Amino acid sequence: MRWRFRYGHRRCSSLIGGGGGKGGGLVPLAEGFEGHHYEIVESPDRHIREMGFFPGARVRIIRNVPSEHGLVVGLGRSRYVLGRSAAALIRVADLGGCRHCHGGIGSDSTAFA
Repeated sequence: MRWRFRYGHRRCSSLIGGGGGKGGGLVPLAEGFEGHHYEIVESPDRHIREMGFFPGARVRIIRNVPSEHGLVVGLGRSRYVLGRSAAALIRVADLGGCRHCHGGIGSDSTAFA
Protein backbone atom coordinates (compact mmCIF):
# COMPACT_ATOMS: atom_id res chain seq x y z
CA MET A 1 0.00 0.00 0.00
CA ARG A 2 1.31 3.40 -0.91
CA TRP A 3 1.10 6.37 1.38
CA ARG A 4 1.66 10.07 1.15
CA PHE A 5 1.87 13.12 3.35
CA ARG A 6 -0.82 15.72 3.07
CA TYR A 7 -0.28 18.78 5.19
CA GLY A 8 2.29 16.72 7.10
CA HIS A 9 -0.16 13.94 8.05
CA ARG A 10 0.50 10.29 7.31
CA ARG A 11 -2.51 9.24 5.24
CA CYS A 12 -3.40 6.38 2.97
CA SER A 13 -3.44 7.13 -0.74
CA SER A 14 -5.38 4.14 -1.99
CA LEU A 15 -7.44 6.30 -4.33
CA ILE A 16 -4.31 7.45 -6.14
CA GLY A 17 -2.31 4.23 -6.16
CA GLY A 18 -5.16 1.77 -6.31
CA GLY A 19 -3.84 -0.01 -3.23
CA GLY A 20 -6.08 -2.07 -1.06
CA GLY A 21 -7.46 -1.96 2.43
CA LYS A 22 -5.71 -4.77 4.22
CA GLY A 23 -1.94 -4.52 4.34
CA GLY A 24 -1.38 -8.03 5.61
CA GLY A 25 1.94 -7.79 7.50
CA LEU A 26 2.70 -6.61 11.00
CA VAL A 27 3.86 -3.02 11.38
CA PRO A 28 4.65 -0.78 14.35
CA LEU A 29 1.69 1.35 15.39
CA ALA A 30 3.84 4.47 14.88
CA GLU A 31 3.90 3.74 11.13
CA GLY A 32 0.13 3.43 10.82
CA PHE A 33 -2.13 5.55 8.65
CA GLU A 34 -4.68 8.07 9.90
CA GLY A 35 -8.20 6.67 9.85
CA HIS A 36 -7.12 3.02 9.63
CA HIS A 37 -8.19 0.40 12.12
CA TYR A 38 -5.62 -1.99 13.56
CA GLU A 39 -5.61 -5.05 15.78
CA ILE A 40 -2.81 -5.22 18.32
CA VAL A 41 -0.77 -8.41 17.96
CA GLU A 42 2.18 -7.69 20.24
CA SER A 43 2.53 -5.23 23.11
CA PRO A 44 5.70 -5.94 25.12
CA ASP A 45 5.55 -3.05 27.61
CA ARG A 46 3.58 -3.72 30.81
CA HIS A 47 2.52 -0.07 31.27
CA ILE A 48 1.11 0.10 27.75
CA ARG A 49 -0.86 -3.13 28.32
CA GLU A 50 -2.28 -1.71 31.56
CA MET A 51 -3.63 1.28 29.59
CA GLY A 52 -5.63 -1.19 27.47
CA PHE A 53 -3.24 -1.74 24.55
CA PHE A 54 -3.13 -5.53 24.93
CA PRO A 55 -3.02 -8.17 22.16
CA GLY A 56 -6.41 -8.55 20.51
CA ALA A 57 -7.55 -4.97 21.19
CA ARG A 58 -8.65 -2.90 18.20
CA VAL A 59 -7.44 0.66 17.77
CA ARG A 60 -7.85 3.47 15.24
CA ILE A 61 -5.24 6.10 14.48
CA ILE A 62 -6.85 9.53 14.70
CA ARG A 63 -3.79 11.72 14.13
CA ASN A 64 -0.31 10.75 12.97
CA VAL A 65 2.02 13.58 11.97
CA PRO A 66 5.67 12.44 11.71
CA SER A 67 7.03 15.83 12.80
CA GLU A 68 5.11 15.62 16.12
CA HIS A 69 6.33 13.68 19.14
CA GLY A 70 3.15 11.68 19.63
CA LEU A 71 0.17 10.25 17.82
CA VAL A 72 -3.49 10.20 18.83
CA VAL A 73 -5.04 6.74 18.99
CA GLY A 74 -8.64 5.77 19.65
CA LEU A 75 -9.19 2.71 21.84
CA GLY A 76 -12.80 1.91 22.58
CA ARG A 77 -14.45 5.21 23.51
CA SER A 78 -11.20 6.76 24.72
CA ARG A 79 -8.43 8.67 23.00
CA TYR A 80 -4.80 8.40 24.00
CA VAL A 81 -1.70 10.30 22.98
CA LEU A 82 1.16 7.83 22.67
CA GLY A 83 4.76 8.86 22.29
CA ARG A 84 6.48 7.62 19.15
CA SER A 85 8.86 5.40 21.12
CA ALA A 86 5.95 3.67 22.90
CA ALA A 87 3.95 3.34 19.67
CA ALA A 88 6.98 1.80 17.93
CA LEU A 89 6.92 -1.08 20.45
CA ILE A 90 3.32 -2.03 19.62
CA ARG A 91 3.03 -4.37 16.61
CA VAL A 92 -0.31 -4.29 14.80
CA ALA A 93 -2.13 -5.94 11.91
CA ASP A 94 -3.88 -3.57 9.49
CA LEU A 95 -7.64 -4.05 9.26
CA GLY A 96 -8.04 -1.18 6.77
CA GLY A 97 -11.19 0.80 7.12
CA CYS A 98 -10.32 4.33 6.10
CA ARG A 99 -12.72 6.07 3.74
CA HIS A 100 -10.33 5.53 0.81
CA CYS A 101 -9.73 1.80 1.31
CA HIS A 102 -11.96 -1.03 0.27
CA GLY A 103 -11.99 -4.44 1.89
CA GLY A 104 -11.39 -3.20 5.43
CA ILE A 105 -13.86 -3.15 8.28
CA GLY A 106 -15.19 0.21 7.14
CA SER A 107 -16.32 3.07 9.30
CA ASP A 108 -18.78 1.00 11.30
CA SER A 109 -18.66 2.60 14.75
CA THR A 110 -20.22 -0.49 16.39
CA ALA A 111 -17.03 -2.48 15.78
CA PHE A 112 -15.29 -0.55 18.57
CA ALA A 113 -18.13 -0.01 21.00
